[in-house]
Amino acid sequence: RARLDDPAALRGVTGAAEAYLAAYQAANGSAGFGNVRDFVLDSIAGLDAVTVAPDGALTIGAMARQRDLERDATVARHCPLMVEALGQVGHRQTRNRGTIGGSLCHLDPAAELPLVAAASDAVLVAIGPKGRREMPFADFAQGFMTTALEAEELLVAVRLPPLPAGAGCCFLEFARRHGDFAIVAVAVTLLPDAAGRIAEARIALGGVGAVPLRLPAAEAALRGATPDAFAQAVAATGQVLMHRFFCR
Repeated sequence: RARLDDPAALRGVTGAAEAYLAAYQAANGSAGFGNVRDFVLDSIAGLDAVTVAPDGALTIGAMARQRDLERDATVARHCPLMVEALGQVGHRQTRNRGTIGGSLCHLDPAAELPLVAAASDAVLVAIGPKGRREMPFADFAQGFMTTALEAEELLVAVRLPPLPAGAGCCFLEFARRHGDFAIVAVAVTLLPDAAGRIAEARIALGGVGAVPLRLPAAEAALRGATPDAFAQAVAATGQVLMHRFFCR
């Protein structure tokens, strides 16, 4: 079995770095359309583990199956936003094959898991001939279906920061039918302070741009407010979208 600390051996598993990306894509919804060739990465050990660091940070191997994550108690405890989102991803049949790394490498702007990564300040871990590299999701998502992975790099894990006690989250999307690609989706996490006000808000939209879109103006509007202050955030969000799509 190939090891994650041996990039040369990893290259030998499929014969080309491009095959890694194809394998990830084949494991998610693209395979359902028959337009991505299937590869097998079962001979690479350690790509599907779910671990929690002492500080509460959650690390998920890139080949962890979506259906397994959807039902994983550790994921539900440390990243409930992901569990909510996974219930909207395709159907059970596709989630049984789809992987978190597949969705992130495919980087469909309407996909749920890239939106969760954006809203969670996820850090993506890659390895290659030059060694290990960590990238914030904002740097990983370069453009429409384009990642920052280099030609011989392999995405091996996704790390999500600790979720403080009392934090709340929500994932909603609008699609023509359940299981269809989202027309628009929103992921929100609110982190409270000791007084019950919002210390930090993380808001991201999917399906409205080339990559998931964070809304800093809406996040700033909620900071220091009570949790029922969404009217301000909605107004700020509307201004951002008006400027983005109609004021060019």
